[in-house]
Amino acid sequence: MSPDPSTGSADALAFQILAEMTSRNIHHLPILSPDGTPEGVITTTDLMRLEQTNPIYLVGDITQAQDVSAVAEVSKRLAPIVELLVTQDASAEDIGRIVTAVGDAVERRVLGLAEAHLGPPPVPYCWVSLGSRARQEQALAADQDNALILDNDVRPEHAAYFEALATFVCDALVECGYPSCPGDVMATNPRWRVPLSQWRTEFTTWLTEPVPDAILRASIFFDMRPIYGDPRLFHKLRKHFLKHAPSSKLFLAHLTKRAIENEPPLGFFRGFVLEKQGSNRATLDIKRGGVGAVVELARVLALSIGSRAVNTQTRIAAAVDAGALSPERGQDLRDAFEFISYVRLRHQAAQVRAGKDTDNFVAPDDLSSFEKRHLREAFAIVRSAQSSLSHRYPSTYIS
Repeated sequence: MSPDPSTGSADALAFQILAEMTSRNIHHLPILSPDGTPEGVITTTDLMRLEQTNPIYLVGDITQAQDVSAVAEVSKRLAPIVELLVTQDASAEDIGRIVTAVGDAVERRVLGLAEAHLGPPPVPYCWVSLGSRARQEQALAADQDNALILDNDVRPEHAAYFEALATFVCDALVECGYPSCPGDVMATNPRWRVPLSQWRTEFTTWLTEPVPDAILRASIFFDMRPIYGDPRLFHKLRKHFLKHAPSSKLFLAHLTKRAIENEPPLGFFRGFVLEKQGSNRATLDIKRGGVGAVVELARVLALSIGSRAVNTQTRIAAAVDAGALSPERGQDLRDAFEFISYVRLRHQAAQVRAGKDTDNFVAPDDLSSFEKRHLREAFAIVRSAQSSLSHRYPSTYIS
């Protein structure tokens, strides 16, 4: 028997249970009533009938893959699974967690293959994921964002090993469908492959001497989650920056300024503001001014209260609990985020069905009148929340 097994709640939605099983790569989950009484056991077979469209089996196949090409081949099944989940009306939050869990499995497997190829690491390290993967909100069309936290005992002669590790993993992720980060925020960049002490210095500089570069970095590095290796390195770093973030008023003001500049694509008369040129002309960038705008708002709120939360929905809930956000505004913002994210996923699912590459640019003509109306309302909620946050950290903090 498994001592102290993971359990699920009888009140949970099926997809919440599925997401839990996916993240832990388990096939059976005991279900408990609210008072802790065992109700039964859920299996993956109960949740989905077809193995090829079951994220649990997908994660299992990734874990058993013997080389990078095998991992890449299995990874191709992710897009059809997302399309199926959208068709089955799963929530954007649940789909994001499942896509993230699959991405985590890919990253862990290629890290295991890298160690098998290079040998054991000379000192402990922690491979961390950044951005949407760290927040467990990954959709399709996501690129890589990762870094390495090295133990402070690392020596110059160890540099070659960790450079080779980062190169092996990042190249493998490209092969598995995760493009390189355009901003080079990857472990292959020596700046993001340093000892814990240097990471602490970097974060301290960002918090105490915020300049435009620091704000750009903060939008990625304050969304961090351990994926592989020694998680204690990550926990020590997180403890360091969360201790200082709430009192870093100038930094929070800069971060707020960046958040409110990322305006929803909604005009003065509530008409959509469309892209004006390029291949995405006459479409909405639903990521930048929609999903991304809420992510940035939630990040500021979470850091201002020293919350450990990284997921956007959880950050908003934490802000409400701490009194940094009213319950009404918090619920509106969570609903807006879910709806905007769902519209993006439906758009990407349609692209999968059509055999097209996925992106974040939605044509208004492809939306129903219901979707257009509610998308306008969601964008208006985001704009109102931005205005409220700007009063909390006004630009007078910024010299």
